[in-house]
Amino acid sequence: NMKEFVAICGDTDSVAVLDAESESSVLVFDEDNGVYIQNLVLTGGSAPEGGGVFCKNSDPFFERVTIHGNTAEMGGGIYSIDNSTPYVLNSTITENNVTNGGAIYCQNDNLTVVNSILWNNFPQEIYVANASDSSMIRIAYSDIQGGWEGERNRDVDPLFADATFHLADNSPCIGTGPKSKEIGGITYTCPSMDCEYNKRPDPDGSDPDMGALESPLAIGYAVSRIDVMPTTFSLAQNYPNPFNP
Repeated sequence: NMKEFVAICGDTDSVAVLDAESESSVLVFDEDNGVYIQNLVLTGGSAPEGGGVFCKNSDPFFERVTIHGNTAEMGGGIYSIDNSTPYVLNSTITENNVTNGGAIYCQNDNLTVVNSILWNNFPQEIYVANASDSSMIRIAYSDIQGGWEGERNRDVDPLFADATFHLADNSPCIGTGPKSKEIGGITYTCPSMDCEYNKRPDPDGSDPDMGALESPLAIGYAVSRIDVMPTTFSLAQNYPNPFNP
């Protein structure tokens, strides 16, 4: 249960995990302002509202956070109501299951999402309780399953490579994030590290990846096609030879 004007940040030695072990929401914000949550994994939450995060009349900043494996009736990842203004930056929300709002449930709030991945949450990524609330939601440079209007948003499988949601080498989220962007009156600047304290962007000079984790690849995903038939067949030597140092 959070307090005002504090920051919780994972350390640099290992990935810090907050696991509610199906007993409650992982984090609860109730009229709490000025709270920063960084470099954490939020999982194992189970509550009627907000499996990962319950947010009421608060303005938390989530940066470089992974929210996954939470359950609720409303808001598997984040449940945000009553004039809340949550900011979700450089984060990944995935594999949360609810009745409404698999990743985020919004009601009378002002949500901002930048350079994040919302994917494979059931039954939908973002549920807006009141149609009029849609004008208060700002999402940019993010991969949202099912799509969402906004600058440089996309709807394409991020191709997670493992159970901790690193991006595969051919992920369409590599090299597609912004280095700096003004949205909702706030200037967003990409941090110099991802949630595992790896350099971001990597390599230097490239654009950062979407989501909580950075991949050390220079360019984004591309598809090429050559419409020709092969003329010969050969089997080359396996390389590298695992027995040759």
